[in-house]
Amino acid sequence: MIKKVSASSLQIGMYIQDLNCGWMDHPFATNTLKIDNQKTLDKLQSLNLSWVYIDTDKGLDLPEAPSREEANREQQNLVEALTTTTTVQQARKTSFQGSWSPPSRPFAKPIYSSPT
Repeated sequence: MIKKVSASSLQIGMYIQDLNCGWMDHPFATNTLKIDNQKTLDKLQSLNLSWVYIDTDKGLDLPEAPSREEANREQQNLVEALTTTTTVQQARKTSFQGSWSPPSRPFAKPIYSSPT
């Protein structure tokens, strides 16, 4: 099973399915690797990653970590909540809460004039 774990929770014996960063942002040949020694673990922790995906079928498990699906669902709920909050805040800002007043600058003269 693929699970999302914080990078600070990584342990020797875990198999990383996805480092969650670009391939130029780490010293490894691929984004998938098994943590088989302390040197590899130290390199991973020095990357200052927030979280990674591990494969529990290929390495150690972290029982309290959410599955990829649970993590994606949680992230989608957060995005929807933020979108809803932002939409409500924007609606409040743009609603008329008083009398309308004309713009402070008069409108510019038209570029084209009608022939007389």
